[in-house]
Order: sequence, then structure tokens, then C-alpha cells
Amino acid sequence: MIPKQYRRSFVAILLLATLACSFAALNFGSIDIPPGEILSICLGSLGSLLGLGDPAPEKASIIFQLRLPRVLLALLAGGGLALAGATLQGLFRNPLADPALIGVSSGGAVGASLVLLLGSTLTFTSAIWSSPYTLMLVAMLGSVASTQLVYSLSKTGGRIHVPTMLLCGIAVNAFGGALVGVMLYCADLDTLREITFWGMGSFSRAPHLAVFAASPLFLLLILLLLRQCHPLNVLLLGNAEALHLGFDPHPIQRRLILLCGALVGLSVALCGSIAFVGLVVPHLVRLLVGPNHRYLLPASFFAGAILMIIVDLLAHNLLSNANIPIGILTAFIGAPFFLYLLLNARRKEIV
Repeated sequence: MIPKQYRRSFVAILLLATLACSFAALNFGSIDIPPGEILSICLGSLGSLLGLGDPAPEKASIIFQLRLPRVLLALLAGGGLALAGATLQGLFRNPLADPALIGVSSGGAVGASLVLLLGSTLTFTSAIWSSPYTLMLVAMLGSVASTQLVYSLSKTGGRIHVPTMLLCGIAVNAFGGALVGVMLYCADLDTLREITFWGMGSFSRAPHLAVFAASPLFLLLILLLLRQCHPLNVLLLGNAEALHLGFDPHPIQRRLILLCGALVGLSVALCGSIAFVGLVVPHLVRLLVGPNHRYLLPASFFAGAILMIIVDLLAHNLLSNANIPIGILTAFIGAPFFLYLLLNARRKEIV
């Protein structure tokens, strides 16, 4: 574990590494663009004043319409999923908690699949249902609704019973999977293919305008969660201790769950379901910086962003003629790590 006096520096290093990975990712593609031209494109008129030259318009279009939206989405979605995972792990006081565990991802998947299905069947409103903003809004509503359902079902006498919440999340996930299966059964071949590939996760399928439009909402939700460091630290002591310290845990729990639901739903709407990011990244970061959410939350966000940028680069560079879905790569990384966590926890119980 990193000594306490160096943890703030570690978060700053992760921030710089995120910026470096983002800039490096803009250099990868079928068309070679020198780093100086990329910097000039990103700086705009300021680049001309600094003597970097005027980039070619076609190269600027490649950056702004293809590469920058993809890198921006990987940064925000990866960081948001890791941040939501760290928040839920602190809320449940369980390092194995995950956004998908309480039905957040499944609710967003149901909402997005519904929009994709209706967009191909209701021809008289196809312009509305095929809009990326409709997909984004309905997926967010689905995530928040499923999270609120689990939250309501898990309350007993006005208090949240965490084991009941986890079991309700498993049930909601199963029901959401069944609903998506029904939609797949009713869909035509084109919609079936679209829903299937969307469910595997990808950063290249979201229109660049939708990515830029969703970025302010992403940042707002991320900032609101980052401001919950102190309440989360208090909740680690338990509900009774939180009440003694002047914190009512139930409004805090409700606020955290809804913020996580909205953040994960927005990510699901734009890039599909991506598994294990909210589990693996916060757990590894916790081993380095400890359970203090003042460092854990921002470090998880930057580490998740770095991971997803790197995974996205692997996804569209490992094979020359195809893009590997992001969800496949994250599952290959996350599933063995999840099994390791389970076996390690079991070995500690035996000892």
C-alpha cells in the first residue's frame, strides 16, 4: 500500500497518465497524423499562435469526428464505471460489489434494447426512436428505474437491508436479461444484429455528436459522486455510528444509488454493457491507496479511464480488419480476476 503522504501524488500521477494515454490514443489509426498536428488541431487557433502550423482540414475531421469522440467516450465511460463501482463497494461495505450487481446495467440494457427495437418497427416515429438522444435518455431512465426498484424492495421498516438489496439485484438482472431475450426474439435480422453487437460493448458505435452532448452530463454526475467522499467514509463505520455522528444514512444511500444508476445508465446507452470494470479497477486501487474515499474515488476514476483507453486501443488494433467488442476483452481480463478474488476470500476464511 502506498504511504499516506504519497497518495495525493499518486492521484496526480494517474491524472497525468490519463492525459498522456488520451493524447497517445489520438495518434493511433489507419491514417498517420504526427503528434504536432494533433496538438495543433486540439488547440485550434491557439496552436497557430504558438507556431504549430495550420493542419489539413481532412485531418481535423478525422480527429474531431472519429478519434476524439472515441477517446473521450472511453475516458468518461471507463472512469464513470470504475467510480460507480468504488462508490457501491463503499456503500455496501463489500469489495465484490459491482454496478451490475444491483440491476443498474440490466435496466439500461432493457431501455436501450427497447429503443433499438422500436426504432426498427415503428416506422411512423422512426426519426424519434432512432435518435441517439432518445437511446441515451431511455437507457438512463431504465437504469435509474431498476435501481430505484431494488432500493424500494430492499427497504424494511424504512431502513435498507443490504443483503436483501443484493438478492433483489440478482433477481432484477435475471428479469432484465429475460426482457432483452424477448426483444431479441421479436427483432428482425438487422435489429437482432444491432442489439447483439451493442450488448457486447463498443466505443465506435456512438455518434460523435451524442458523445459531445453527453459529456457535460457525464462530468456533472462524476463531480457529484466525487463530492460524496466524506459521507462514504462515515458510512464505512456503519449506520448506527453514522447517526451518532450526525449523518442520516438513508438519504445518503438513496442519493448514491441514484447517482450511480444515472452514471452507469448513461455509459450503457452510449457504449453498451461493459462488464467487470466497476469490480476490478476499484479493488486494485483500494489495495494501493486504502479505503479512504478521498483518494479512492478519484484514483478509481483515472485508473478506469486509463484501462478503457488501453483496452479500446487493443480492440481496434489487435485485428487489422475488425474491431473486437470491448465487453469481450474486459470479460477476458475481469473474469479470471473475479475468480481469484473469490478463491482468495475463501482461502482466508479457511485459514
